[in-house]
Amino acid sequence: MSLKKKIIIGTAQLDKNYGLNKNRNKITVNEINNIFKFLKKNQYFYIDTAKNYKGSENLLKKIDLSKFKIIGKIEKLRDKKDIYSHLKKETFKSLKNLNIKKFEGYLIHDEKDLASNKSAEIYKALIKIKEENLTKKIGISIYDFKQASKIIKSYKLDIIQLPYNLIDRRLENKRFLKLLKKSNIEIHVRSIFLQGLLLKDSNKVPKMFYKYSKIFKKIDKYCKKNLLSKLEACLNFVMSNKVINKIIIGIENKSNMVEINNIKIRKFKFPKAESKDINLIDPRKWKKS
Repeated sequence: MSLKKKIIIGTAQLDKNYGLNKNRNKITVNEINNIFKFLKKNQYFYIDTAKNYKGSENLLKKIDLSKFKIIGKIEKLRDKKDIYSHLKKETFKSLKNLNIKKFEGYLIHDEKDLASNKSAEIYKALIKIKEENLTKKIGISIYDFKQASKIIKSYKLDIIQLPYNLIDRRLENKRFLKLLKKSNIEIHVRSIFLQGLLLKDSNKVPKMFYKYSKIFKKIDKYCKKNLLSKLEACLNFVMSNKVINKIIIGIENKSNMVEINNIKIRKFKFPKAESKDINLIDPRKWKKS
């Protein structure tokens, strides 16, 4: 499958306070229109959004999304008294806001929901909104792979969204891959640039990552040797893994999309730059700076 057919456009970056490049200029309606004109023209039809991406839904509702397949996410269902009523209400609200009839997929945004004492009730509510044709598929977005294994064994889901990139290769665990295959679940990878960290030169990463400089220098050296940009390296890496069904790529402007559209996918032998250090590969552990 080509890169174009695998790409889902992530909208988290439409929030100016998301990721490493915080406090950038707020995206304008004109810019969002330019992005979506380009997406339509070049046949990128999958969009990823979530209830807690501040501003994302408000920008997306200004766009004609009738040709797009939208994947939404919701979190903290375990805190609600009537989970089904809350889920249905929030799903309807988002569908109305985005002016679409149904979601392509609707995911639990926080894996703790399906690992809580209300997990069975939450799953039942997800099945109901699927049966009511509010979403074509249901699934989960995860960080914790051990917890994900337990959830997949307990509940039949259509989609799993998880992190995968040059330095976070937990997806490649043979036991986990075997479980995913057995579950017949779609694999959507996100964080392929690790919130932009992997696109930076080793001498430009924030101070909190200095202790990992060997890893970043190894990637720098690899890119120079193979005449690759960081963007090319990251995309070629995820495309080399054939188990992946979809790749979520966050963009901030039309220029990002033009650059991605021009990427050539080739075969490379990638550097051994992986890390199991959760303080590096999980952005939730990064110190706020």
